[in-house]
Amino acid sequence: MLAAGMLLPVAIILILAIGILTHGPIVRLDAVVSEGLFAHRAPWTDRLMIALSALGDGSERTTATVLIVMFLLYRRRARDALALSVVMIASAILAPSLKTAFHFARPSLLYTGADAFSFPSGHATSAAALFITLAFICGRGRSRNGRWLIGGLAALMIGLTGLSRIYVGAHWFSDVVAGLALGSAVGVAGLALAAGGSPNTAPWEGWVVLVILLAVAAVLLPKTYRKGVRLYGPYLARSIGHAVDPGHLGGPGRPIAPPPGL
Repeated sequence: MLAAGMLLPVAIILILAIGILTHGPIVRLDAVVSEGLFAHRAPWTDRLMIALSALGDGSERTTATVLIVMFLLYRRRARDALALSVVMIASAILAPSLKTAFHFARPSLLYTGADAFSFPSGHATSAAALFITLAFICGRGRSRNGRWLIGGLAALMIGLTGLSRIYVGAHWFSDVVAGLALGSAVGVAGLALAAGGSPNTAPWEGWVVLVILLAVAAVLLPKTYRKGVRLYGPYLARSIGHAVDPGHLGGPGRPIAPPPGL
C-alpha cells in the first residue's frame, strides 16, 4: 500500500514531464485550462483567488506547522509531531529541487531567477502534504462520518490552493497536478511515520488544530494578501482575455516570450 502510494505519484510526475518535453497534449491542455479560467474572471474571483493563493504563502504554512508541532509535543504526540515536521521539510526541499532540475517556465513573468521555474507547484505540494497529514492525525478516534468530513475539508483546501495558482498566472495545470502528486507521495510517507502514534486522539484536539490554522490566517493573511495583490494584480489586470498565447509556446513546451498584454 505504501509503495503504491509513493510510486503512483512519481509515475504521474514523470509522465507529465515527458509530455511537456515532447510537446505532448498536456501542453495544449495547460493553455486551454488557463484560458478557460480567464474566460470566467470577475473582480470578486480575482480577490478570492489571490487570497487563497496567499493562504499557501511560505510564512503562513511555516508558522502554522510550527505551532501545530508545538501543540502535538505538548500533548505528548511526538510521533505525529515528527511526521508533520518531516513532511513539511521534505516538501520545502523536494519541490524547489525538482523545479530547478526540470527548468520549466511559468505561464507569466512574475518571478525571476530560480523562482521563475514552475514544475511542480510548491504551493500545491505543501498543501497536499500538510492537509493529508493533518487529516490523518485529526481523524483518529472519530467516527467514519467525522473522518469523511475532515478528509473532505482537507481535499477542498488542497483543490482550492491548486486552482488559485493557475488562476493568478503562477502555474500551469500540469504544474499543479505534479505538485499534488508530489505532496501526496510525501503525505503518504508521513502517514506511515505517524501510523505508530497514539490511536486515542481526543476529538477536541482537531478543533485546536483548526483554531491554529484560522488564527494564523487571521494574523498573516492581510500582509500576504497585499503581497499577492502587488505581485499578481498587474498580471490579472493586463491579461483580460489572454491567459496564454499558444503562439508563444516554446521549448520545453513553455512560453519563451510574455503573452500579449503583459
